[in-house]
Amino acid sequence: MDILPFFRHLTSAENRHALPMFTSLLNTVCAYDPVGLGVPYNHLLFNDSLEPLVEAALQILIVTLDHDTSSSTPAESEDVSVTHIHN
Repeated sequence: MDILPFFRHLTSAENRHALPMFTSLLNTVCAYDPVGLGVPYNHLLFNDSLEPLVEAALQILIVTLDHDTSSSTPAESEDVSVTHIHN
């Protein structure tokens, strides 16, 4: 199963849902407050139902932002940068 077409579509400029999705994922991660009310040992008393959601959103953000959108291989990129230096 090739997952690269999914990431190409997800991160492409033609995808009109990419910006709202990234904004929503970033808002989910940044708005999460793991401390809660500041009560010590609250993780023993209460179950945090948002933690799995935030963890999944952060993983999706990391994978999609780390995805290389260029079609060239790393060796080709190095060759191009070397030719620009010598010119």
